[in-house]
Amino acid sequence: MQCPKCHHAAADFRTSEGITVNFCRGCHGLWFDKGELALYCETESDLPHLDQLLPQAQATSYPCPSCAHTTLVELPYMVGADLQVDWCPHCHGAWLDAAELPKVERLATRLDSHVARLRRAMDELQRAGYSLLGFRV
Repeated sequence: MQCPKCHHAAADFRTSEGITVNFCRGCHGLWFDKGELALYCETESDLPHLDQLLPQAQATSYPCPSCAHTTLVELPYMVGADLQVDWCPHCHGAWLDAAELPKVERLATRLDSHVARLRRAMDELQRAGYSLLGFRV
C-alpha cells in the first residue's frame, strides 16, 4: 500500500488491540480499513453519525490507498469536532495523519458510556468463542 500523502510505502502494523493497520514510515500516517477505527477506539462506527457529516465532506486530491481511481474526502471525525480526517467514500477506510490518532481517541471517549463499552467488549469475547458465565451488564 502506498501513502496517499507522501507516497512512501505503508507497512502493516499490528496494534496491541490485535488490529492490523497500515503505517507510513515516511509521514507516520495510518490507514484504517472499514470498521478498524471503530474497533480500535471501541466505538460503534468509524465516524460517529456519518450521515450528518457527509454534507460537510470536501474533496481532496489524495488517492485512496485501498481503492483504484477513488480520491479521499475530508470531513470532521464527529459532529462538532474540529478534527478533520480523510475518508474514502467507496471503501469507507480512513486515513489519519501523524498525531491525529490520540485526538480521535480523546474524542471517542466522549461518545459512549462505560456500560456500552463493556457490552461491546463482552459481545466481542462471545464472538471469539469465550463463555461469560453468568456475567450480566
